[in-house]
Amino acid sequence: MKAVFIRTALFAAVFFWGFQSLSAQTEVSPPPQKITPPIFLKPDDKTPPGGLASPAVPDQGPDRGPLSVEESIDAPQASLMAQLSDPDFFELLKETKKDETQINQVNWHVSDDIDLDYCHVRDEQGNNWYGWSDGQAFHWILMTGNRFWWYDEFAGHWLYYAKDYWWRADAQSPSRLQVLIGGEYYLCQKNGTILKDMGQDGSGEILSGNGPFRGDFHHGGHGGGHAAGGSGSRSNSSGSSSNP
Repeated sequence: MKAVFIRTALFAAVFFWGFQSLSAQTEVSPPPQKITPPIFLKPDDKTPPGGLASPAVPDQGPDRGPLSVEESIDAPQASLMAQLSDPDFFELLKETKKDETQINQVNWHVSDDIDLDYCHVRDEQGNNWYGWSDGQAFHWILMTGNRFWWYDEFAGHWLYYAKDYWWRADAQSPSRLQVLIGGEYYLCQKNGTILKDMGQDGSGEILSGNGPFRGDFHHGGHGGGHAAGGSGSRSNSSGSSSNP
């Protein structure tokens, strides 16, 4: 009888621990109620075309070793964008790309200026792409118009990086635009106040979390965690940086 009681207690403890662990994994932190005021696109800012494709993931990394990762569907992390967006480093990129003119050649850089090994590729249209591997996936960003851009394959939007966040280029009004936080689009006022959860695609139909502005979990899309190869979920893309 005593042994049965002990086994029952152990089973209950394991079940409770597993339930708590699952709850912790699915818990999504609510977005901030207010963020840094956004920078809106100006009339002379040109959004890249929707059909513009990023280069293929390089076969080799900076050490000439094989790269066995696929392109990520997550927006690049703010900690890395902060380094790339540093004004001095941004100017360095603009200078070095002038000497790297061969089309589709992968030019790797092992930098002492930032904690990142990155490559530069000029495509057939003359666009300048910068990419790196985080060990799990490969990230591509586009440099054009003195900005870094990233294309959200799942939502079908171009986003530009400025003042700590990725901002949706289209669907802007004089007072509102959308910002990407934790794999979710949010409607944001010009003073930085978060108004509404617009979902993983910016339409308000695919919500992926709980808490303020959040809906029920949607088992699909790419909100809330890291994944590569065009499926799964994507990770948090907010944080601090300098604005290029």
